[in-house]
Amino acid sequence: MKKTYLWFCTFLFVFPLLILPLFAQSAQTDRDEIVKSAEEKYLRIEKDEQVFRFFDDTVIEAGEVLNGHVMLINGNLKVRGEVNGDVLVIWGNVEVFNTGRVHGNVTSVGGAVEVYDNGQVDGEMLQTNVKNLIGKNARITREFRRQIRRDQYGTLPLGENVNRVVFKYNRVEGIFLGLQVPKKMVPEVGHFSFYGFLGYGFESAKWRFQVGLDRWFIDPLDYRLELGFEIHDLTDTKDLWRIPYFENTLAALFLREDFMDYFRRQGYSVHVSQNLTPYLRATVEYRNDDYETMPVGTNWSFFGGRKKFRPALVLDPALQNMRSVYAELYFDTRDDISFTTTGWYARLSAEITSDQLGGDYRFERYLAEVRHFLPVSTGENLNIRVMAGTSEGNLPVQKDFELGGISTLRGFRYKELVGNSFLLVNLEYRIHSKILGSEIPVFGDWFSLVLFGDIGDAWPAPGHYRWDERLKMVTWKHLKSDVGIAIAHPEGHYRLNIARRVDSGGHDFVVTFRITQPF
Repeated sequence: MKKTYLWFCTFLFVFPLLILPLFAQSAQTDRDEIVKSAEEKYLRIEKDEQVFRFFDDTVIEAGEVLNGHVMLINGNLKVRGEVNGDVLVIWGNVEVFNTGRVHGNVTSVGGAVEVYDNGQVDGEMLQTNVKNLIGKNARITREFRRQIRRDQYGTLPLGENVNRVVFKYNRVEGIFLGLQVPKKMVPEVGHFSFYGFLGYGFESAKWRFQVGLDRWFIDPLDYRLELGFEIHDLTDTKDLWRIPYFENTLAALFLREDFMDYFRRQGYSVHVSQNLTPYLRATVEYRNDDYETMPVGTNWSFFGGRKKFRPALVLDPALQNMRSVYAELYFDTRDDISFTTTGWYARLSAEITSDQLGGDYRFERYLAEVRHFLPVSTGENLNIRVMAGTSEGNLPVQKDFELGGISTLRGFRYKELVGNSFLLVNLEYRIHSKILGSEIPVFGDWFSLVLFGDIGDAWPAPGHYRWDERLKMVTWKHLKSDVGIAIAHPEGHYRLNIARRVDSGGHDFVVTFRITQPF
């Protein structure tokens, strides 16, 4: 463990020096130049022809006729009516529905083009990238980034932190209400970003808070160097990778199913992160936290009958303070976080405690995850995720690995497999119903069919085993597996899963309903 600790300390101070050559300034391109370039390249404007210009999400309704070209900047276009000309959308998607007609070309710069069933496009359809308009070495200015995709850029997604009001319901706090200030990657003024929240759990009768301050250097986005400090007193969980807060709140509130395990985490952290490219980020963080068990505080829900919430996660009372160094490499080229159709996602992380850092815990924890989203054709997608984790020392319960149920092995009981090492592979093939047969009444454009399979295992290993020895314990004959089918909304807003374990016989079907994609 000492060698690993020294490696992380070295990485903490050396990695910023390794990326200094990347800070060379390249040619600047602003919004007006991009719009002008796209207009000249993709709109065939003749003398006296009209151009309808829009700057937000727009719908051309059924029966509506636009005699001219349509140009939309920073938004999505839905065509249900008729366009007598070309269509150009910059940084957005174009959808032509059953009643939609475009008597010209359709081009999306930085988005996608979809034509449903009887929708009609007389000309060519093109999907391209904004980089094709600004040259290989050009970089978009800060002002343009502020207007385009401010909530999500490369390795800097904000995820759920977009609402000012915090509402959650769970079995340890009951109703939790609060207010939050979301983090802004590019503030309107200056180089500082303040974020945080304050809320109250009515069953636990406890206030919870988070206050953070980040300062960026060099470049606000592409090659951002960031230093940050945070203090917090949180009702924390290790299960956000399985299910988001909003979906878990609905399950707990209406079905008496709480899929998260909770614990109190109170302390502070300091981090430094560096964008090595617009899509690759390295982070090193020092954490100092006290952990505490949170008992179940309520068993109420609208429905659920006599069913009870799962017991609370019980931490070791002899182990309270954890001081650790956390390091992470994060790569993200996904086109959309909530419903991904193309791109890569990868995360490699390690967390280490040691005698030199102090605290009550002694362990090393390593986690790797890779996802790939591959469009096979229009309406077809092949998605795969591979995850593996291992450790050294005695991994505490709030850091162990658990598989089974939603987002993991979907044909198994929830958190059925527990260990200090694990392996998981998820594979999904998604096909839009319009491909299955638009002439058959039962098929329309309202759902997608998903075929999926999962394979993996989580296993315990003796505390004296090294991390690589723990990984070597897995064998093919011990891996667990399941297969299933799902009926899903075409854009992933909801899905009904039916899965069954297949590595051994005599198992029932497991049915789950989700309002988010599993990975």
